[in-house]
Amino acid sequence: MGVAAASCSLSSLTAVFHACAEHKYDMFAHVAKESDSRRTAATMLSCNIDAAVVLNDHLRDEDITMLAERGLPLVFMDRKVCFKGVSSVVLDNEQGVLREVEYLRHTGHKRIACLRGRDNYDGESRFAAFVQGMAAAGLKVDDALVMNGLFDPKVAYNCIHMLYASDAPRPDAILCANDEMAFGCLEALRDLHYAVPQDVSVLGFDNLNAETSTPPLTTVSYSMSGFARMAVGEIMRLIEQPQSPGRLMTLPTEIIIRDTVGFRC
Repeated sequence: MGVAAASCSLSSLTAVFHACAEHKYDMFAHVAKESDSRRTAATMLSCNIDAAVVLNDHLRDEDITMLAERGLPLVFMDRKVCFKGVSSVVLDNEQGVLREVEYLRHTGHKRIACLRGRDNYDGESRFAAFVQGMAAAGLKVDDALVMNGLFDPKVAYNCIHMLYASDAPRPDAILCANDEMAFGCLEALRDLHYAVPQDVSVLGFDNLNAETSTPPLTTVSYSMSGFARMAVGEIMRLIEQPQSPGRLMTLPTEIIIRDTVGFRC
């Protein structure tokens, strides 16, 4: 079994490793450069692997097609690609973010800022769900309160400093498209002497070490082991049925309420 990975967490790789072991497969991990799709594809072909779970959202469409035509079963995690021999397992980002926005509305928040992620499946779908949720709640998306944090805590930290140095209205809450950005946001707010959740609420997404933040982070959670088992189980199906069509599979999410969201009058 091969895993081609870029911009993924250690927890993702570990979960895939354990899922492969349950099926008596060894795992070879290749950590790819984000910009080198052709080399990643060539490495996957040259390693004598039976199949690949791909956590790389930079692999180009033409290289994916080439790999499939060479008979290498592929399952993508967090990227929608689906045709013969190629499947995808994605998170229900819409479900998670809509529940966060609904929770903020019920707790009295009106001016909600958003730290969006990169231009990949997770970044785009989570931001689209934010816009959808705001409309459903009858709330306005203020462009001045939408920032691109690139899923990076340092970038998020700088975004918050720039926001609070600007003439933009102060948000009631900041919804971050992943926990890493939420951690950077919390650090910036501490440095700026804003209290969470008394002055502003903060939410994340992924539930990766979110309970260890100060204060513990309200976020969206999912089963990483379930995510990996779903991907590896689908790979087993493609190996055993090489002519079968690919499938798009979705993993449910849920909001975990902790201490970073307050109540507004």
